[in-house]
Amino acid sequence: MKRLFFILLIVFLGFSVKASHLMGGEITWECIKDPASPNLGQYIFTMKVYRDCNGITVSTVAQTLTVWGHPSVTGITVDFVNQTDVSPQCDPINSGNAIFSCANGDLGAVEEYIFQSQPISLPGMPTAAGWHFSWSSCCRNTAIVNLLNSSEGFTLRASMYPYFDPTTGNQIPAEPCFDSSPNFKEQPKTILCTGFPFSYSHNASDEELDSLVYSWGDPLDDDVFSGPIFSPGVTPSILAFAPPYSTISPLPGAPTLDGSTGEISYNATTAGFFVTCVKIEAFKCGQLVAEIFREVQVVLVDCSTYPSQPVSGINSPPSISAPFTDPVTGLPSFETTVYA
Repeated sequence: MKRLFFILLIVFLGFSVKASHLMGGEITWECIKDPASPNLGQYIFTMKVYRDCNGITVSTVAQTLTVWGHPSVTGITVDFVNQTDVSPQCDPINSGNAIFSCANGDLGAVEEYIFQSQPISLPGMPTAAGWHFSWSSCCRNTAIVNLLNSSEGFTLRASMYPYFDPTTGNQIPAEPCFDSSPNFKEQPKTILCTGFPFSYSHNASDEELDSLVYSWGDPLDDDVFSGPIFSPGVTPSILAFAPPYSTISPLPGAPTLDGSTGEISYNATTAGFFVTCVKIEAFKCGQLVAEIFREVQVVLVDCSTYPSQPVSGINSPPSISAPFTDPVTGLPSFETTVYA
């Protein structure tokens, strides 16, 4: 009887620990174009996963991206590359703000895990519905306030679509590859202060200079998939937001998202943990060729509650006035450097 109780206790504790660590991530791919490479024309897929350091660690064993819609490739193995503490690098001496450390499990600290595939082939041509790449796991942070059910599952995804030569009208085969997906040049902003207007961008970039369009995306559950079609809203299901939040307004402070620049702006006065998802579409000659999603759990904190010594008062944004007039243009001109 004692042995049974011990086994049940382990199962219960294992489930409880697993229930609060995933907070974001993305899937991207690179087309190998180096003519000297023996893998010319193949793809390298990269998956990044962000976890809340207040929860358990992410497994570092090789993961599998599920492939949907491809006639012969059903999965892509991505090997663990590294893990890095990407928490904000606060300056406790000059700002008085606390340092966030993943090793200490600080609330708001973030760790990034990178997984990457070996060069792989994707023969054939995507259908109009596209080829889709996904990864699912459990679970989200139970402290999330903008979802109806905070500890639901988690699915990352990206999509590759057909491309037709603008001159001939013929579809271009996916192998040898000719297109890389957009990727992000900025680490996700995960912990921010309330009470101040704030703007940031995920800074998506495209190697082929395809046109990029930003919009809000739906966070997905990790419920069981069925059939050969990736169909968000059916399998997996879209997670419901708790009013007054929604897919296009996932944060307090009236958030806006510029579709051309990707800049997100808001002025929040409410602290808490908030799920956000941004979709980036890449258009080549007006044709949608790639679609990636970045999901990030934003932690809004009241920074006035943090220690203010040795600096007195809250760490407020600087207010700067132009000190002189440019002698050539006659216009106000100034230059300054501000350390965050």
